[in-house]
Amino acid sequence: MKMIEAVIFDMDGVLTDTMPLYYEATRDTLLPFGIEYTWEQNDRLKGISRRETIRTVWEEAGRKIEEDLEIRLAEERNRRYLHLMDSLTPDHILPGMESFLKELKENGIRMAVASSSRNAPEVLKKTGLSWAFEYTIDPLSLNRGKPDPEIFLKARELLGVEE
Repeated sequence: MKMIEAVIFDMDGVLTDTMPLYYEATRDTLLPFGIEYTWEQNDRLKGISRRETIRTVWEEAGRKIEEDLEIRLAEERNRRYLHLMDSLTPDHILPGMESFLKELKENGIRMAVASSSRNAPEVLKKTGLSWAFEYTIDPLSLNRGKPDPEIFLKARELLGVEE
């Protein structure tokens, strides 16, 4: 039987609990436009890009959004999220995850983070988890975003693990 050589982690909802920050940033960005953002949407839209989130919520409200406004709102949402990120601490690590990562590391298991968030390196730094991971995949280096498996295949390649 083949032994586990590496583990690839998503970040939000797997390593850390940052979804409330995404919810607040998105809600506060859209509220001035009369668009309500729900927790159900937040859960359903996790893992997709900022722009796609804004576009989807806008369309679900029965409205069409112009590209320049979509870009501006995606940037505003990220500014708000970055501000909220200042509050991140190791308390945002999901229960049991830190000890699990230590156990993997002690057993020579290599690890990478495959998150669609461009802010993943900063989240790992603020929560104190950077030590565990050899690689954090930059979503801007990809041709296709999630749910396409490209991000995980790239992580596997960087970790040097064969199929």
